[in-house]
Amino acid sequence: MVRRALKSALLAAALLVFVPQAARAEAQGPLPGGGRIDVGGGWRYLPGESGGGAVARFGWQADAHWLLGVELGFAYFHQQPVEGPVRVTVGKFLLTTTYQVLTRGPVLPYLSVGVGYGLIGAVASERYSESGATDFFGGVGFYVPLTERIGLVVEDRFELANASLEVHGIQRKVAGGGNLLWAGVVVTFAPEQDRILAP
Repeated sequence: MVRRALKSALLAAALLVFVPQAARAEAQGPLPGGGRIDVGGGWRYLPGESGGGAVARFGWQADAHWLLGVELGFAYFHQQPVEGPVRVTVGKFLLTTTYQVLTRGPVLPYLSVGVGYGLIGAVASERYSESGATDFFGGVGFYVPLTERIGLVVEDRFELANASLEVHGIQRKVAGGGNLLWAGVVVTFAPEQDRILAP
């Protein structure tokens, strides 16, 4: 009984802390001129493949809807062609643009596109081969503000990135793209003029 009462008290305290903050975050919306960092990871899926990926995006809020950013990413997965198993890794540097469809509400949908450079590597029969490729993606996601500065993000994207690599002694096209469903944490920063600086 005491434990149950203690849990109820803690839950009520948490609601008192986070609900007002979330309400303020919802009322304020994105701050033009502010910064934003998204960091997360997820699951890459294509038929017959398995793997995952990580994303770190650094953005600048041009206005209430548009976010311009630079993204660093990494993906790894396994392919199973008829010649034998292949381990593939992809390192990415991308320029991104995100359009926030809504700027008010508990859940904010957005559209995102990016283009840049991908370094695709493959290991097959204990031999490593790598090549650069143009990397492009388009995605849809949801941003959930928890406080004025912290939120959660979930995004599903489809990427295109192909390279010609030597796999099991054969030169063949290796797909470094595919679907990536990822989730992460978002930290936003106020515009420079709105920051309180100590003397």
